[in-house]
Amino acid sequence: MRAILNRMNDSGAKELKGAFELWRRLLLLFGLAIGFWLFAYASPAPLVRVEPVDMERQQRREIERPFVTEEQRRLAALPLEAYVQAVAGENLLTLQTTAWPDFTQNMRLLAGQMVPKEWKHRVQKETMKSGYTPRAYFRPEEAPVAGWFNQAASHTAPLYLALENQGQEPLYAKLTPLPAPLSSFSLGGGSAFDLPPAGMIRTARAYGYGVMLAGLLFYWGLPRTRRHQGAMAYPGFKTRLADVAMVMLFLVFYTMPFLISCGSLQAVTIALPLTVIFWGMAGLSLWIMYINAWTASFEMVVAHDSLVMESYRGRVVVSFSDIESFQPVVKESPRWMRRMTWLGFLISKGSMKFIMASQLVTGAGTVAQGVRLNLRSGAVMDFWITDQWYQEMLVGGSGLVNYLKAAGIPKEPQPARDRTLSYLPASKAWRKGPMVVPLLVMLAVLGVVISGSFLL
Repeated sequence: MRAILNRMNDSGAKELKGAFELWRRLLLLFGLAIGFWLFAYASPAPLVRVEPVDMERQQRREIERPFVTEEQRRLAALPLEAYVQAVAGENLLTLQTTAWPDFTQNMRLLAGQMVPKEWKHRVQKETMKSGYTPRAYFRPEEAPVAGWFNQAASHTAPLYLALENQGQEPLYAKLTPLPAPLSSFSLGGGSAFDLPPAGMIRTARAYGYGVMLAGLLFYWGLPRTRRHQGAMAYPGFKTRLADVAMVMLFLVFYTMPFLISCGSLQAVTIALPLTVIFWGMAGLSLWIMYINAWTASFEMVVAHDSLVMESYRGRVVVSFSDIESFQPVVKESPRWMRRMTWLGFLISKGSMKFIMASQLVTGAGTVAQGVRLNLRSGAVMDFWITDQWYQEMLVGGSGLVNYLKAAGIPKEPQPARDRTLSYLPASKAWRKGPMVVPLLVMLAVLGVVISGSFLL
């Protein structure tokens, strides 16, 4: 035992490794958060949509609509050249195909439902799958688009090109300025068909992959705390499973606003109220990861006159002379959580009622068991030996009772009850801390249950 304590006195390395347990989780969540932000980033920079236009077909469709106006009848009766002039107005630019052979060839391929090799990164592939005429996207400063708009009468209205070749019908192209490619997007109504290709607006996606990979490497690469032989500690694999579960919970709620608004920048502008709600729910995982970091770095050794606990928070020594008594303790669900679950059960319908019923049964029939130390100062410390499924939580913790009896500490036969959500061996002051985060999460979950009940 003395050898173990001597090794634990090497506090410099111990505290450093303990701090790694916190930093590995913080860097993992930070890397995933920043990485997904860059992955979902949609640039608001303006673009120009270029598409071939069949003017003859467009003119025929003027009078093929369910409701036809007098203006549409007039346009349908015009000669083709006059119709093109009427539609394009002053923004009609006539070019010779011999001056722009590459552009003309690529436009003919688009008109034939084919994607030019040079324009693969400019064409939205969803249009090809849907059978629509492919559209290509350029930036306003790119050639030759920039030069053509400099010759246009209006830089905000669509520009029509008439590519003429001797003895052939002109090939028409429409260039539409898009000041903000996502400006017309409404929540819940986004469509991949309406968006430019990913390479044109997801300009930071490659950096997102690197940041997420860096977060994962920090999590797996930073040194882990080495447990001393004979010390009481929590199983490492359970802590890692909890990390995986919390990362999944974090990503689900953190990335939901990005999916709804089609971009991370849009999530904090047009969808800001929704983002605040989802990110508040994602914050629950930060709290659990904080506890996991303590769990992974915690270990306790029973000395001849005290309990010595180490974690990334530092060392805590509890002398046997400071312990007035110990007793069994069981953890039950908080009363407010049971009431909220009952309320959800009463107002839910369909399959949601069965889900809430199972939550009631599970919450009422499962309790964690441990040992409570009643300190002479009036504080208490709870050490949880088994979880709600009666599986061992603190490895070696079952022998804690024998150590306390051997030290002459009296045992109170009546078990105590704990209704908090924490498994930390904390004092009364900590356990009476605010429960705002879990309460807000429970309210949000209840809202989802209520909404789902009416949708089913």
